[in-house]
Amino acid sequence: MKHEKEATPSKETIRKFLKEKFGVEDSQIHIDFILSKVGLPESLVKAKIYEEKKEAKK
Repeated sequence: MKHEKEATPSKETIRKFLKEKFGVEDSQIHIDFILSKVGLPESLVKAKIYEEKKEAKK
């Protein structure tokens, strides 16, 4: 995820991005981790989107 001139995105920011991009609910999204390297305007995000709402845990 690119974030030029901004801090590393929060889990809530990433969750909102995924909701809009894939048209899913919060309860279907699980974010495993966010990794950023110093000085680079991008972060590696590992997230899962479940078909069933009850499968994902925050």
